Amino acid sequence: MAGAVQDGAPHDVQSLLSSPDRDFLIRNNGDQVKVDNLKGKKIGLYFSASWCGPCHRFTPILVEVYNELSPEADLEIIFISADKDEESFRGYFSKMPWLAIPFSDSDKRDSLNELFKVRGIPHLVILDGTGTVLTDSGDEIIRKYGVEGYPFTPERIKELKDQEEAARRNQSLTSLLVHGTRDFVVSSDGNQVPITELEGKTVGLYFLLSKNRACGDFTPKLMEVYEKLKAKGESFEVVLIPLDDDEASFNQTFESMPWLSLPLKDKKCEKLVTYFELSTLPTLVIIGPNGKTLHSNVSETVEEHGIAAYPFTPEKFAELAEIEKQREESQTLESILVSGDLDFVIGKEGTKIPVSDLRSGSPPLEDSQAPSPSANDTQNTGREREATRMADVVGVGAASHDVQSLLSSPDRDFLIRNNGDQVKVDSLKGKKIGLYFSASCGSGFHHWKGWNQDSGLGLGGEDCASLLLGTLVPSLP
Repeated sequence: MAGAVQDGAPHDVQSLLSSPDRDFLIRNNGDQVKVDNLKGKKIGLYFSASWCGPCHRFTPILVEVYNELSPEADLEIIFISADKDEESFRGYFSKMPWLAIPFSDSDKRDSLNELFKVRGIPHLVILDGTGTVLTDSGDEIIRKYGVEGYPFTPERIKELKDQEEAARRNQSLTSLLVHGTRDFVVSSDGNQVPITELEGKTVGLYFLLSKNRACGDFTPKLMEVYEKLKAKGESFEVVLIPLDDDEASFNQTFESMPWLSLPLKDKKCEKLVTYFELSTLPTLVIIGPNGKTLHSNVSETVEEHGIAAYPFTPEKFAELAEIEKQREESQTLESILVSGDLDFVIGKEGTKIPVSDLRSGSPPLEDSQAPSPSANDTQNTGREREATRMADVVGVGAASHDVQSLLSSPDRDFLIRNNGDQVKVDSLKGKKIGLYFSASCGSGFHHWKGWNQDSGLGLGGEDCASLLLGTLVPSLP
């Protein structure tokens, strides 16, 4: 969370938003609005940019809240752009119904960033009618509470948090999945299934981003477990919580799935992300037959134990832990290295050394190579498999890479900072380089706030930095 000015002292709106040669703000059609017209209004200072993926997901949410509140509420929002050129600014601003600091007034935009200590975007600071900061976490409040957060006072937020705690105590499948007049989930063929039909079942809430590689790896395993449980007649159901922005990608992914889903872009999806404090993908939350949360994420357990993890109760987890404990206690060198008839390792000279000989300590283990087990003999978790795959791709321990060709493209010889600045790849020669592979986590739980203040470089992309250079270590807020 950024640390905006919170000393209670009011800001003079006129001097805050004006410049010596400018006393107006602009609309996306070019109209000018005098800053003086905003006196007495609540003001949201919206720090955002066209190149920021999380901003693209948050802006439509903010637009919806603004449009719903603006007819009656005394509220105005001011866009403070972090774009690098006016064309990008105008294209992004064209989707916004509020006002903006003119892009040409970079001094004012920079001073507001500094004044409110903006360390990541999207970022929304809300001022009351006197110019006093109500909150510097407006984006989190809007994402979590929507219009219900108005008038964004500490008292209102406390009231909502108290209501939320009460809802957790009284949690049910209906309270989790029903939103407004929608009391159903949908199947891949478009049928509507009443949520009441799921009550009394064990339900997995599967948070999915279609283009997320980890989700792509996990989905087949979950489908296997789901179909086996269905074949056994178990009272188990999965409800997809889609985090996609693109309808075509979601439809293509969902059409092959045997379970149910909340409608794409349903408001409940965003609320559930916050409710379950989503921090990683894939996430499979288990709701018990009584509507209470059994486990906040069993994805790794499903990867490792499959159907044996069902019904995901504390008792089952205790049973699995005991089995693992017994396995470790009974572990021998043979159980680790022997696979079928392969009861030897290979020495440096290519000689076969029986595993049983290793117990005497004759040949050190690091001087030998264990035979590679078949895929069926290997039981890694999804994360272990991904680490192995990345080692293969990058070539750990292999010949050195030419940095220029590794990080450049035919039409690009630069990397970017999170403020849009370009850095020539050639300037990195001789440095240690860390390749940080990351992806969009969707729906607000992975923000650009984790990559701040020119702390790293990236290949770029709308959603997230796909590469950081480890010599410039990010300092998280």
